[in-house]
Amino acid sequence: NLYYPSVNYNEFKKYNKNYFRKFKTYPNEITILTYDALGLIYYAWKKNGKINSINDFNFKNKIKGKIGTFSFKNGKVKQDLDIYKTENNKFIKF
Repeated sequence: NLYYPSVNYNEFKKYNKNYFRKFKTYPNEITILTYDALGLIYYAWKKNGKINSINDFNFKNKIKGKIGTFSFKNGKVKQDLDIYKTENNKFIKF
């Protein structure tokens, strides 16, 4: 058995499937980060009406992205990860 931290596996699979359906190729790892980053920029813009600096991204609440939950503290982004294990050739959320 192998245990490891990861993004939300089911949401990641859905994202890959939808991406493939639209673009006829599978996404690389950076595309999902870009997807969540654009969502975050839009959220900050809608909440504040503008974006002037990095300080406009200091939210008290957690932000739910496509593959996980993010929070901000001391100018850094923290992503909450799930713990999975491999068992019988499957990924199981622990």
